[in-house]
Amino acid sequence: MKAKNHMSREVISIPPWESLGKAKALMRSGNFRHLPVVDEGKLVGILSDSDIRCHGHLDATIDQAMTPNPLTIESTVTLEQAARLMLERKVNALPVLANKRLVGIISTSDIVAAFLAAAKSNEIAELLRRPIGHGHMDF
Repeated sequence: MKAKNHMSREVISIPPWESLGKAKALMRSGNFRHLPVVDEGKLVGILSDSDIRCHGHLDATIDQAMTPNPLTIESTVTLEQAARLMLERKVNALPVLANKRLVGIISTSDIVAAFLAAAKSNEIAELLRRPIGHGHMDF
Protein backbone atom coordinates (compact mmCIF):
# COMPACT_ATOMS: atom_id res chain seq x y z
CA MET A 1 0.00 0.00 0.00
CA LYS A 2 1.56 3.25 -1.16
CA ALA A 3 1.10 6.63 0.51
CA LYS A 4 0.00 8.18 -2.79
CA ASN A 5 -3.10 5.97 -2.79
CA HIS A 6 -4.25 7.10 0.66
CA MET A 7 -3.11 10.71 0.98
CA SER A 8 -5.29 13.78 0.64
CA ARG A 9 -4.60 14.99 -2.89
CA GLU A 10 -6.47 18.27 -2.80
CA VAL A 11 -4.03 19.99 -0.52
CA ILE A 12 -4.90 23.39 0.79
CA SER A 13 -1.79 25.37 1.62
CA ILE A 14 -1.15 28.79 3.06
CA PRO A 15 1.64 31.36 2.66
CA PRO A 16 3.86 32.17 5.65
CA TRP A 17 2.78 35.82 5.87
CA GLU A 18 -0.92 35.05 6.51
CA SER A 19 -2.32 35.32 10.03
CA LEU A 20 -2.86 32.43 12.40
CA GLY A 21 -6.50 33.54 12.59
CA LYS A 22 -6.91 32.94 8.86
CA ALA A 23 -5.20 29.55 9.16
CA LYS A 24 -7.46 28.58 12.05
CA ALA A 25 -10.58 29.54 10.08
CA LEU A 26 -9.32 27.62 7.03
CA MET A 27 -8.67 24.50 9.14
CA ARG A 28 -12.06 24.74 10.79
CA SER A 29 -13.93 25.18 7.49
CA GLY A 30 -12.08 22.25 5.87
CA ASN A 31 -12.17 20.04 8.98
CA PHE A 32 -8.43 19.29 9.01
CA ARG A 33 -5.62 19.88 11.47
CA HIS A 34 -2.53 20.55 9.34
CA LEU A 35 -1.65 23.10 6.68
CA PRO A 36 1.43 22.95 4.48
CA VAL A 37 3.05 26.38 4.32
CA VAL A 38 4.10 27.26 0.77
CA ASP A 39 6.06 30.28 -0.43
CA GLU A 40 6.51 30.85 -4.17
CA GLY A 41 5.59 27.23 -4.90
CA LYS A 42 8.07 25.81 -2.38
CA LEU A 43 7.13 23.96 0.81
CA VAL A 44 8.69 25.95 3.65
CA GLY A 45 6.83 24.65 6.69
CA ILE A 46 3.81 22.97 8.20
CA LEU A 47 1.32 24.44 10.64
CA SER A 48 -0.79 22.33 12.97
CA ASP A 49 -3.80 23.23 15.06
CA SER A 50 -1.65 22.67 18.16
CA ASP A 51 0.92 25.17 16.82
CA ILE A 52 -1.89 27.73 16.69
CA ARG A 53 -3.08 26.87 20.20
CA CYS A 54 0.44 27.04 21.63
CA HIS A 55 1.21 30.38 20.02
CA GLY A 56 -1.95 32.00 21.30
CA HIS A 57 -1.99 35.20 19.23
CA LEU A 58 -4.24 34.82 16.19
CA ASP A 59 -2.98 38.07 14.70
CA ALA A 60 0.59 36.67 14.51
CA THR A 61 1.85 35.41 11.18
CA ILE A 62 2.14 31.76 10.29
CA ASP A 63 5.93 31.88 10.00
CA GLN A 64 6.05 32.71 13.72
CA ALA A 65 4.30 29.47 14.70
CA MET A 66 4.96 26.95 11.93
CA THR A 67 7.47 24.13 11.95
CA PRO A 68 10.00 25.13 9.28
CA ASN A 69 11.53 22.59 6.88
CA PRO A 70 9.02 19.87 7.75
CA LEU A 71 9.65 16.18 7.51
CA THR A 72 8.30 14.94 4.17
CA ILE A 73 7.90 11.69 2.28
CA GLU A 74 7.92 10.80 -1.38
CA SER A 75 4.65 9.57 -2.89
CA THR A 76 6.21 6.12 -3.48
CA VAL A 77 6.71 5.45 0.25
CA THR A 78 4.61 2.65 1.72
CA LEU A 79 2.02 3.32 4.40
CA GLU A 80 4.04 1.19 6.80
CA GLN A 81 7.14 3.33 6.22
CA ALA A 82 5.10 6.52 6.67
CA ALA A 83 3.53 5.19 9.87
CA ARG A 84 6.92 4.19 11.31
CA LEU A 85 8.37 7.61 10.48
CA MET A 86 5.43 9.37 12.11
CA LEU A 87 5.83 7.27 15.26
CA GLU A 88 9.60 7.74 15.43
CA ARG A 89 9.45 11.49 14.87
CA LYS A 90 6.19 12.03 16.79
CA VAL A 91 4.38 13.86 13.99
CA ASN A 92 0.75 13.52 12.93
CA ALA A 93 1.00 14.54 9.28
CA LEU A 94 3.54 14.40 6.48
CA PRO A 95 3.53 16.49 3.32
CA VAL A 96 3.91 14.18 0.31
CA LEU A 97 6.26 15.18 -2.49
CA ALA A 98 6.81 13.98 -6.04
CA ASN A 99 9.81 15.44 -7.85
CA LYS A 100 10.20 17.96 -5.00
CA ARG A 101 6.66 19.25 -5.60
CA LEU A 102 3.89 19.10 -2.99
CA VAL A 103 1.29 16.61 -4.24
CA GLY A 104 -0.52 15.65 -1.05
CA ILE A 105 -0.54 15.27 2.70
CA ILE A 106 -1.01 12.12 4.73
CA SER A 107 -2.14 12.10 8.34
CA THR A 108 -2.40 9.51 11.06
CA SER A 109 -6.15 9.41 10.36
CA ASP A 110 -5.49 8.52 6.70
CA ILE A 111 -3.14 5.71 7.72
CA VAL A 112 -5.48 4.29 10.36
CA ALA A 113 -8.37 4.34 7.86
CA ALA A 114 -6.24 2.49 5.27
CA PHE A 115 -5.13 -0.14 7.78
CA LEU A 116 -8.72 -0.65 8.98
CA ALA A 117 -9.92 -1.07 5.39
CA ALA A 118 -7.15 -3.62 4.76
CA ALA A 119 -8.07 -5.50 7.94
CA LYS A 120 -11.73 -5.55 6.88
CA SER A 121 -10.74 -6.88 3.42
CA ASN A 122 -8.71 -9.63 5.09
CA GLU A 123 -11.66 -10.56 7.32
CA ILE A 124 -13.98 -10.78 4.32
CA ALA A 125 -11.44 -12.85 2.38
CA GLU A 126 -11.15 -15.24 5.33
CA LEU A 127 -14.93 -15.62 5.52
CA LEU A 128 -15.08 -16.38 1.79
CA ARG A 129 -12.46 -19.12 2.17
CA ARG A 130 -14.52 -20.99 4.79
CA PRO A 131 -16.63 -23.91 3.58
CA ILE A 132 -20.37 -23.37 3.68
CA GLY A 133 -23.09 -26.00 4.13
CA HIS A 134 -21.07 -29.08 5.04
CA GLY A 135 -22.68 -31.86 7.05
CA HIS A 136 -26.18 -32.26 8.33
CA MET A 137 -28.23 -29.41 9.60
CA ASP A 138 -30.21 -30.04 12.77
CA PHE A 139 -33.52 -28.28 13.15
